[in-house]
Formats: sequence, structure tokens, C-alpha cells
Amino acid sequence: MTEKDLSDIVAFLRSNVERATFSGKTVRGVVEDGQLIFETNCAQCHGKKGKGGLAPALGNKVFLTRIAFDSYLQATMALGRHNTQMRSMMTGGGGVVELKAPEVNNVISYLKSLAQ
Repeated sequence: MTEKDLSDIVAFLRSNVERATFSGKTVRGVVEDGQLIFETNCAQCHGKKGKGGLAPALGNKVFLTRIAFDSYLQATMALGRHNTQMRSMMTGGGGVVELKAPEVNNVISYLKSLAQ
């Protein structure tokens, strides 16, 4: 871990990151709103309709139905992914966009709709 990595972690922990209340249950969000958020903020890396590109494909049915539980997707969007370009997407998380918990759930609902 580099000095910058450690500094980033400390800054994150000290920040006023919105304390989202995520449960282990299936989220309910507005698919259309999630699609707009995804196309505006996520598709540049994850590809149109989550087909992949610079970042992994998210629109894979097996991934969305058997691997990526909603709580996993929530945590990834809230905290980012260590050792990747995926930063926090939550308010105060220092990422490229600052979403609130309902907006995160909208994106997850959109992603899950791709598996249908």
C-alpha cells in the first residue's frame, strides 16, 4: 500500500460520507432513473448497457442473478473497489459523482433489469 493509498483511506474515514442504510434485501428503485444515472456516469467505463469496456461488464445475466447480490453492488458503489479505478459513488466519498442511497438503488434496479 502506498502512502497515497493510506492517505486516501484516512481522508475517506474522516469525511462526512452519507451513512446510507443498505439492507441485505432486494432493492427497489426506479429503473428509468437508474438508466439515466448509469448512462451519464458509468457507461464510459462499463459500456453501453453494461456490456463492458475499460471496466468489467455489468450487464451479464449470470453475474447479476447469481453473483452480484444487491448488497454487494451497494457496497461497491458506496466504497469503490480497492486497487482499481472504481471510486466511491456516494455523497462525500470523493468519487467522480456523488449519489445518494436512493440513486444507488436506482442504478442497481437498472442493472438488474438488464438480466431479464
